[in-house]
Amino acid sequence: MLAPTFPSSPQLALLTQLTDAVLARAAAGDASAAALKLNGALLEANPDCYTAWNARRAAVAAALAAGGEQGRAAAAGELSVTQKALTRNPKSYPAWHHRRWVVGHGLTSLQGELALVDR
Repeated sequence: MLAPTFPSSPQLALLTQLTDAVLARAAAGDASAAALKLNGALLEANPDCYTAWNARRAAVAAALAAGGEQGRAAAAGELSVTQKALTRNPKSYPAWHHRRWVVGHGLTSLQGELALVDR
């Protein structure tokens, strides 16, 4: 029996390129702003990619450990990334898990999260 073939599409090609780039940067331990931006683009397109969320957590944790401006910049974007992912798929368990991690690490105020839930 032949394996099924899937049609090629620009979206699939872009998703494949993003995934490959994110995984390569994660394997290299890249925690730069560019790596987080690329990771965010992937998660906005596919919020259910557990591997990308795990790579993002590792990169943010590394940036926070480095401290300074890099740590603050990494922390600032986390709620935005999860919000965009949850807008695309409100039932994305990996996105909710990451958001809980962000709150648990004090990267946002609990009051802000409660206000968001009230909306």
